[in-house]
Amino acid sequence: MVLMRIVVFYDQWGINGLDTEGRKQYDFSSLVQNNYIDARGARIDIGIPVGKRTWAPPKDPAIDNPYGIDIFNNELNGDAFGYGIAIANGFSITATGNVSTATHSGQGGYFNLPHLIPDPASAFAYAPLHTFNCTYGAEFSAASEENGLDFILFNSKHSRTRTPDGYLYVAYTSAEAVATVELAYLEMLHRLPDAAELAVHTDDLITTMSHSDALRVALMQLPEFDAVNPTFAGDKTLNGMQLYRSELWMENLKMLDAISYNTDGNIPAAKQLYQGALGYLSGDYLPAGSVVLTTVPGGINLEYEGS
Repeated sequence: MVLMRIVVFYDQWGINGLDTEGRKQYDFSSLVQNNYIDARGARIDIGIPVGKRTWAPPKDPAIDNPYGIDIFNNELNGDAFGYGIAIANGFSITATGNVSTATHSGQGGYFNLPHLIPDPASAFAYAPLHTFNCTYGAEFSAASEENGLDFILFNSKHSRTRTPDGYLYVAYTSAEAVATVELAYLEMLHRLPDAAELAVHTDDLITTMSHSDALRVALMQLPEFDAVNPTFAGDKTLNGMQLYRSELWMENLKMLDAISYNTDGNIPAAKQLYQGALGYLSGDYLPAGSVVLTTVPGGINLEYEGS
């Protein structure tokens, strides 16, 4: 789940000039701040990628470079995170005040080129040989190799195995599997799995070529799903599941956003909005209209009628 109040584009649109050594520069003048990125229900390969080298190998040394990006005070969380903020190439980028309480695991790369194996996933990293005139906070560390942040996607179509139903497969880590199963239960059954359920499904994700979408569709087939979602009238298929999830999150977020704004006229912070919606899924789940929400200093307070 990614909540961003600012939209930023990472592809390079419109050349803006060359530096003194002939490298292309693209003026983004973008501000990416105060975002909350939670890798909980599925792996996030790269939270905030900067520079085309994160996506594909450079064709030549004059690779397109983003210019003038400020990345301030973003927060990363969740146990299914790959790379956090990866600054692979660029000019005049300032990145400070970012924090991560996430579990970063795995290793990207998909061309199977031994001399271009990227660094393992980490919270905040930059490529010193491909970034120029940049300012980094203490949270950042330099990539260990020249190409340490090149093509760090996990689930690219290149050199990846597909599951029997066509998904690109990347093996789950233990932390990632637990986070994935827990959110699947919260979304579909509005509770956390018990110890036995958690053990069965995490083992399934780790040891077989299963995936979180298949788990969610399986949970929809249970009588418990019907009991806690009495108004659901959609298909219990992959497409029906995705529509259900989209509507579930959007309704919760819209409700929280509207209540917060109407209470004090302020737009809630991304973290507050997301955590409120997540909290609404968990614990004593009740349908919309049975929950009373009020804004309080530092966040949103959720009180369930009758609790």
